[in-house]
Amino acid sequence: MMLDYLDRFGTAERCGGSERIFFDKASRRRLAKHMGGDAALRSVERWLGIYAVVGDNGNIVTVGHRTRRHRLS
Repeated sequence: MMLDYLDRFGTAERCGGSERIFFDKASRRRLAKHMGGDAALRSVERWLGIYAVVGDNGNIVTVGHRTRRHRLS
């Protein structure tokens, strides 16, 4: 479920030869609007720190939980 939300609403950033997809402030707003507001978003808040690295071929390379801030390039 959360990977689907990450794919649909997450922000993508180039990272080497792949893309890193994560939830930033704008993507959290899009997700909250989709889910029906901030109250619904709070039910999945603990999973909003995830990220996925997706290769150029569309395959998922890895998925993780952020422990530090990702810097945008």
